[in-house]
Amino acid sequence: MTSYVYNGTGRIWLVCSWEKGLICYGLTLDIIGAIALISFFVLVVGTVFFGWLGIFPKAIRRKLHD
Repeated sequence: MTSYVYNGTGRIWLVCSWEKGLICYGLTLDIIGAIALISFFVLVVGTVFFGWLGIFPKAIRRKLHD
């Protein structure tokens, strides 16, 4: 039997399982979610930033050297 506790926004933040004793791993889910969100954000920003560097490398180098 598994019970899901919602925090009001529809997102599950606490998952408790009684199959092998009472196990709650909502914090683990939050940590994994946070890591995934940060990784996605870094990937998007990195792609945009390095793509921009690839397109305008000379202009950026001039600004940095000035």
